[in-house]
Amino acid sequence: MSIDIFDTACILGYMSSDLIKQMRDAIRNSGLPVVEIARQAGISQGQLSRFMRNQRTLTLPVAEKVCDVLGLELRPSKQTIAKKEGRK
Repeated sequence: MSIDIFDTACILGYMSSDLIKQMRDAIRNSGLPVVEIARQAGISQGQLSRFMRNQRTLTLPVAEKVCDVLGLELRPSKQTIAKKEGRK
């Protein structure tokens, strides 16, 4: 399964609201405790907990680590690639 990155902000290293929602849903639906996901991703449990409570966002490199734990792949959507290349 993959999560498509939707907008130019993601190309610049920031997570879009759609990506944040998809990641939170994937974490909730994973069946794994947040502390275990954080441990396997090599990040602090507090960092991931604050993300889940909408108190902070994650950088794309950290989001990618979390996705790896969940068996997901972050990839640019066709829409994002077209924006980056200046096409519509």
